[in-house]
Amino acid sequence: MYWYIEQFRDIVLYAKFPDVNSIYMEFGVAILVLILGAWYFNKKQDEFILYI
Repeated sequence: MYWYIEQFRDIVLYAKFPDVNSIYMEFGVAILVLILGAWYFNKKQDEFILYI
């Protein structure tokens, strides 16, 4: 989460474009979290619907 906040600060407060390597790293982390979240949801979706 720190990386996303730091990039937001770079853009808004300092008016500079974030480092390209950090953008790729954060994109990779976001994709990994998306894949893990989708996997976990598919694994638990039958139990999850009972709590809604």
